[in-house]
Amino acid sequence: MEVININMLSIDVATIFLFIFVSMEIGREFQNRSIQIYASLIPNRKKYFMSKLVAYLFISVIIGLIVSLLSMGNGYLIIRIFNKPFPSIYQVMRFLFGCIFMPITYTVLAICASFFFRNTAGGIVSPLLIMFLPSFIKIFPSDIQDILISIIPASAIHSLSGIARGAEDIGIAVALLVLAMWCILGSIIAVRSFGKKDISN
Repeated sequence: MEVININMLSIDVATIFLFIFVSMEIGREFQNRSIQIYASLIPNRKKYFMSKLVAYLFISVIIGLIVSLLSMGNGYLIIRIFNKPFPSIYQVMRFLFGCIFMPITYTVLAICASFFFRNTAGGIVSPLLIMFLPSFIKIFPSDIQDILISIIPASAIHSLSGIARGAEDIGIAVALLVLAMWCILGSIIAVRSFGKKDISN
């Protein structure tokens, strides 16, 4: 699993490139005022947000699946070359399942941040900060660390992947709930902000 885990670092890189791309596309729409044209034709901003969310989610699922399978294949090839035992199918499938949630989650957070801040920079910086929350949490005492580490996306993704250890291991059901809450709360905040702000500014 260590060999496969190292090869799956490519999903981290793909996730970062993906949410940078998404943030740039949405930020460009705010910058060139094309979003104003849509708002004048169909003033339902929630519908506009949801259309972007669904479109980019579809892209993130496809990219996440392709990159995960390629990385998994590369790990399998390395294991075969060095004639090492391959992990169980359950371990591999669970790891693959968890990894696919990474681009999905951070893409949703990038979309939400792009609509909230109405620019590219906010859409890029926000998911990056959330991605690196485990490093920031280490400054707190261990009791507080255990609480905070269990409610961040990185821990949920690690739990789904089967690589979580200690307080990070929150179980599959709780991990799915944590990711859902981040995405739902982010979407609610983004839609409310987008609906209230004057996009002509």
